[in-house]
Amino acid sequence: SSRPKTSAQPVDLDHRGPGMCGILALFDPTLPPTELHALCTQLTALLAPRGPDEVGCHVGRGFALGHARLSIMDPVGGQQPLLHAPTGNALVHNGEIYNYVQLRECAALEAAELGRPPPVYSTASDSESVLPLFELHGAGVAAMLDGMFALVVVRSDGSAFAARDPCGIKPLYRGWSASGRVLFASELKCLVGQVEHAEVFPAGHFWTSEGGYERYFAPQWLAPTLGPSTAALPTGGMENVRALLKKAVAKRLMSDVGYGLLLSGGLDSAIVCTLMAELTDMSKIKSFTVGMPNSPDIMAAREVARHFGTDHYEYLFSAEEAFAMLPKIVYHLETYEPELIRSSIPNYFLAKLAGAHTKVVLTGEGADELFGGYLYFRDCPGREEMQTETLRIWGHLHSVNLQRSDRMGMSHGLEARVPFLDTEVLTEAYAHVDPFHKLHGVRDASGEVRPEKWALRNLFEGAIPSEVLWRTKAMQCEGVGTDWVAILQAKCALMVSDEQFAAAAETFPLNTPQSKEELYYRSLFEQRFSGFDKFVHVWPGGCRSGGAAWQSAVYSRAGLADTSQLRHALMDEEGEQSTEALDASSEVQRRVPVFNPQGAEACDGPDAAMADGRVPSGEMEGEEGLSEVMQHVYRNLGEKAAQALGLAELLTTGGDSRIELSEGTNKYGMPPHPALHAVLRSACTSSPPTEQGFAHAADVLAQMQAPSGTLVAFGHEMEKVRARIAAALQLEAGTEVVLAASGVEAEYIPVAIAQQLFPGARVCSLVTAGGEVGTSTANASRAVAYDESAPFGRNPPSGTLLAGFKEVELFTVPARDAAGEQTDAAAAIMEEMGKLANAQSPGWAAWLARATGVGGNEAAWVVRQGGGSKTGVTTALPA
Repeated sequence: SSRPKTSAQPVDLDHRGPGMCGILALFDPTLPPTELHALCTQLTALLAPRGPDEVGCHVGRGFALGHARLSIMDPVGGQQPLLHAPTGNALVHNGEIYNYVQLRECAALEAAELGRPPPVYSTASDSESVLPLFELHGAGVAAMLDGMFALVVVRSDGSAFAARDPCGIKPLYRGWSASGRVLFASELKCLVGQVEHAEVFPAGHFWTSEGGYERYFAPQWLAPTLGPSTAALPTGGMENVRALLKKAVAKRLMSDVGYGLLLSGGLDSAIVCTLMAELTDMSKIKSFTVGMPNSPDIMAAREVARHFGTDHYEYLFSAEEAFAMLPKIVYHLETYEPELIRSSIPNYFLAKLAGAHTKVVLTGEGADELFGGYLYFRDCPGREEMQTETLRIWGHLHSVNLQRSDRMGMSHGLEARVPFLDTEVLTEAYAHVDPFHKLHGVRDASGEVRPEKWALRNLFEGAIPSEVLWRTKAMQCEGVGTDWVAILQAKCALMVSDEQFAAAAETFPLNTPQSKEELYYRSLFEQRFSGFDKFVHVWPGGCRSGGAAWQSAVYSRAGLADTSQLRHALMDEEGEQSTEALDASSEVQRRVPVFNPQGAEACDGPDAAMADGRVPSGEMEGEEGLSEVMQHVYRNLGEKAAQALGLAELLTTGGDSRIELSEGTNKYGMPPHPALHAVLRSACTSSPPTEQGFAHAADVLAQMQAPSGTLVAFGHEMEKVRARIAAALQLEAGTEVVLAASGVEAEYIPVAIAQQLFPGARVCSLVTAGGEVGTSTANASRAVAYDESAPFGRNPPSGTLLAGFKEVELFTVPARDAAGEQTDAAAAIMEEMGKLANAQSPGWAAWLARATGVGGNEAAWVVRQGGGSKTGVTTALPA
């Protein structure tokens, strides 16, 4: 498709939710088997988001192994923990071992040489290939594995072996206490409250009960990071890099469940896409991108997807939506490191989108570490500094980019594979390629200054669209929207008082937050990981560039200094929040009447120019193009009128049959829209706001002076409304407050939320004030199209179940009883539920009993309480 599929809502409402593989190994000589099993089960349950397909537990003498599995290789037979029948050894493994076929062949050959029968395997999974070789080689098996892995093997006597892959692509933590308890787990949350000490299991190491840690991955090129070294710098060229990358991509296309591609629109993911296109049919590959409308990543990724013909999907997020997810993201991410959190927020939505379509994706992670892609390398003084710095940040990958990729992906059942971090590619980049080829600012033969990763870009000249191939490097938190970080920081600042920030050093003496943004992240972390802040990786100086041997003004702990350099030719000129970009990406016809002030002689504002530089595309019919109210508003706003125009556009978006009227009234007795003397909002009653109310709202909006445009400014105001509602209702931190469009359009939203939160339940929709709510409420409340004139790009016939929704069962509580008296809806609901509890189920309670699933079917309830002046119903359900 030439146009991407865009989502700002859940993609698949039947999707099972978060997932991936997680492992746990508990050693405690003081616990009996029953308690070991119970504790193992309890802690493994914390890893359930990583592995929704299966959960397993195995208890031995003084130990228990737990595993939550996302089935990718051998989905039917690959359950864990795995037991090796000849020895009684047990294994839990997270990740993928790409050379497992060769390992099985090797084990068979070695067994034959020793005069033993060949190993017998109970599964076809890659994980089981470890067990026979562990019997033969012990801890030496770690160096034989090619892949991304974290694993623990326990012998029948309770002695243990654990290992993690060379780059730390797969996570592993180790904790211990003076009591003798030792705990290994995929995530830090499993250790909280269980051990006294914790640490990140170092990448490229194995651990044994007898000898502790030992490095098994120690190539010569890594020597400068391990101590004093006299190793000479490599002097080779880039000629082998492309072939090795293609080999690495081919290796990672191993999957029994298919795969996709995370496509940022940057160089690295475009390279992976290019090499995939040489190996497979790209029309069958789903690609995924995240960002704000018209952002650098969104627009560049579209071009790559178009060029290679992928089945492309986008997730367009808003600042409000992203900010609301911060508590959940910090919980999954297990850090308070600001640079990492900023980039993980869009990555969370990207994983959410991709996880709804596939279990495996390839990514471009690691390329910037290997080839010096970050913009602060512009100030790198020479070859030796380049080699040292790229090795330094590669050594931190497991605690930053790879932690983001793992945690965000696995929170949505998604495994990310990283071809750039293949060990052969690592060796080529660090042992053979001259660091000269990674330096920025080098002049070519024509005297032109070469950009970052110029030598890598040259390898793909002609294969990748030029606008993408030579696009300036953007970290994900910048590429998704050049003003995204600034918006995020402003929102965080609103959550922290001056008094709290002044006490930051006293509250957090270790790694003291240096801004309100950092303090807000730290407070979210403290809520779930109290006492574990000392086990979290933070960059020296608060950012990746802070530990470099040179000073650079390009980055600071607050982010990229100049984000304007990230704009490129594929982006629309109007700006990243332009309505045109929203239209193109969402495939929705807006059909919005736009006021054109040219017809208003008394208007002192700029002619038809909006605050963000756009020009309205339509004219309103009526006396001289504007109602008397609007003329009065513009006359009083003066120079603020242009920005107020955007508010008029927001308030006059029509959603019912009024938009097709030329005269008369609709079913609610409302005249054609827009009316002459009122500004109408889209609601079932279409109540017109007063002149004073509109003028005040327009004035407030004009005062915002939002450089990003009216829609962004309006969103900021709505965020304040959400905060006020949360405060008034005393909601707990992290509680979602949803502001839905007034009218029947809003009825779809709670149904979507219910189906996403409870994917296996039947959804029951209960409407109060029956007979006095809008005539379309019954259809809308069960996710059925209610009006064929609704302004959607594709108008389904009235009465049709909307795409993406399941059947919804509906019941209505009448607004009035037989005598015409108002029904106390809250009391009626509670009374009938009491009858249900007592097995007295006359009337609608009998239906309720069926819907709640007596017999084991879970039901999710959406209860709508009609209230206010329209219905006269003013009671509310108890909290």
